[in-house]
Amino acid sequence: NWSDTEIEPLDLVFTQRLGSHWKDFDVSVNHLDLTLISELLSSTQIADKKVLNAVEKLQPQGVINTLTLGHDHVGYYASANLEKISIASWKGSPGVKHLDGYIELYGDRGLFSFADSDGFEAYFPSVYKDYLTIDEALGSINVSWEADDKLLTVRSNIIRTKLDAGNSNILFSAQQTIPSGGNPPDVTLMIGARNLDARQRDKYLPYSMPPQLDKWLKEAILDIDVEEFGLLVRNSPPKFDRSSQTTQLMMKTSNGVINYDPNWTGVRDATSLLLIDDIYTEVAMKSGTIGSAEVTDATIIYSKNADNQPILSVDAQVEGDLSEVINILANSPLSNNVAGISDWHYSGQTQSHLDLAIPMSKSAKTNEVKAEQLRGQYNVSTTIAEGTISIPDRPISMTDIQGQLNFSVQDGLYGEGIKGNFWQRPMVTRLFKSGDEQKIAFSGDLLPESLNQLVEFPWQKVVVGAVPIEGL
Repeated sequence: NWSDTEIEPLDLVFTQRLGSHWKDFDVSVNHLDLTLISELLSSTQIADKKVLNAVEKLQPQGVINTLTLGHDHVGYYASANLEKISIASWKGSPGVKHLDGYIELYGDRGLFSFADSDGFEAYFPSVYKDYLTIDEALGSINVSWEADDKLLTVRSNIIRTKLDAGNSNILFSAQQTIPSGGNPPDVTLMIGARNLDARQRDKYLPYSMPPQLDKWLKEAILDIDVEEFGLLVRNSPPKFDRSSQTTQLMMKTSNGVINYDPNWTGVRDATSLLLIDDIYTEVAMKSGTIGSAEVTDATIIYSKNADNQPILSVDAQVEGDLSEVINILANSPLSNNVAGISDWHYSGQTQSHLDLAIPMSKSAKTNEVKAEQLRGQYNVSTTIAEGTISIPDRPISMTDIQGQLNFSVQDGLYGEGIKGNFWQRPMVTRLFKSGDEQKIAFSGDLLPESLNQLVEFPWQKVVVGAVPIEGL
């Protein structure tokens, strides 16, 4: 017993060489309770103040088994088996809870290896705000001390882990001068994984990402299968210098449900590659659907414009029915611009190019939000093959439409030389915007009997041959 603390029996063997090597010694202990030693050091104050401060900050807990330590011609050495070891993070260094492993120190070098199968927790304070639960881990960590530079280096080999989200490989390093002089350690963390559980993805996004980007990722990606995942985080001195910090993320995904902007029709069944380099974010999409239209190629970029305001750029190739293209526009911030024609009937195969630049800065007032969104760039170009446009409850219908139909905020719906058949006769139309009104100009000819669809009259008795017409 030590004061009121019970100490379990232990075996201790001490040997010391004689003569000129009298400084060499060896101590072996079968087990030590690290938690108990920490409490004794704290209560007795027998250690140096720096040691006591380190113990207080690191809060070491667990059991050390088969401990051997000593000194020989090379320097000090130690080895031990560790059981349920917990060490708190201190000055930016990683922390662990309940880790099993083996440690070996010799001179200015050290090795920590582990094959933990019953789970532990790891904490990387420069990357995550809380501990990560690791179900299984296999790997090793090397430690070195450069006395001349007073530099402590901790560097892992590839650590193979099993997490709640799936299997991953982790590689990290940390360097710290001692004393630190107030500078944080130089920390690098890399994580690679395959086939992660998408429900856990938010847990592995680093908090060092800009808040607005982090918010957009969590709100935009509703569901996704993560086939490949890669993360690189680097933090180095000086402490508050953004140029000394970087966060890079890669995700290869499938079956994505992505609402890139709540005011636009989202993408479903997306197969894409997500790349993040600090604030710059790019989603390269190989396939997906917008409504019933197929996305054949798309690039979505989240970045900042010349005014340092976040902006979302969308460049997409879409194939589908003409009715779906109009429906996409009708269910977007541009709905007012197509309100007069959105209830017409459309059909026909199209190939569309979407070129959107959507401001992401939101105002508290709804009308200001819409006004700000409309200041973005919204261009849609659609090539129509064998299309049909008809006006409900009216005998006006144009078939076999061939041509290119365009849309922009400035010019509205517009197109030149769009060909088709109107009442079985060739017709050429031009769509354009005049002021706030959408205009359709047309020219061609009609057969007299076709005029009966407008006004009942024996036109063919008074008019012979095709009648040239132009209209607006």
